[in-house]
Amino acid sequence: MPQFLIPAGKKAGDSVNLSPEESRHLAKVLRAKAGDRVKLTDGSGSLFRGRITAVSPRGVTVAIEEASASKSPNGRILLAQGLLKGEKMEFVLQKAAELGAAEVLPFTSSRTVAAWKKEPRKLQRWQKIAEGASKQSGRATHLKVTEPAPFAQVLKTEADDKILFWEEGGPSPKEFLVGRRPDRIVILIGPEGGLSQEEVDQAFAAGFVVLSLGPLTLRAETAAMTALAIVNYELGNF
Repeated sequence: MPQFLIPAGKKAGDSVNLSPEESRHLAKVLRAKAGDRVKLTDGSGSLFRGRITAVSPRGVTVAIEEASASKSPNGRILLAQGLLKGEKMEFVLQKAAELGAAEVLPFTSSRTVAAWKKEPRKLQRWQKIAEGASKQSGRATHLKVTEPAPFAQVLKTEADDKILFWEEGGPSPKEFLVGRRPDRIVILIGPEGGLSQEEVDQAFAAGFVVLSLGPLTLRAETAAMTALAIVNYELGNF
């Protein structure tokens, strides 16, 4: 059953008009009709089941029938990702949403290949990708994407545990996370060019633990997905 976004503050018994984009997808792509059931979310933690009451050129109207239970993951995971070029960054956002990350914090560093200027349209596109992947995954709370920030700023992110995965890192995630249940955890992955020794030292000084993903050198986007999967597993989310 597909999931669709509704405004915050809605409850069982309410009737809601879906956005033009959501209405178009239901009517034109899924060929929905009155009486069909759908899943709904406000993207902020609430899930509902509803029934379509009207499909017209003006849009789709849904009656919210009941609230659905949603399970919160163990630990709020923030992915601090070195800015990647083009589709690589979009891939990371999509998969981070599927793997339950709460936020992606893109950053620029000394070896960042991708250039970044104030690009509102690109940020809006990223958030749209995150929203679409979150809905497809059935999440109650959608992935948030922040505007790229300097490396030094990302290091100031507050969390119970801070992990930097580095190709020359030390212990495995399992060794570090065994028995730990942080409420908030930051995973830091470098860009295509990696992080310099100086940046790793800065992260260590900022409270990051340097861990390894194994003996093989992974692409930045592969490292991000691997790290998210391993951390989720060790936190008991899989």
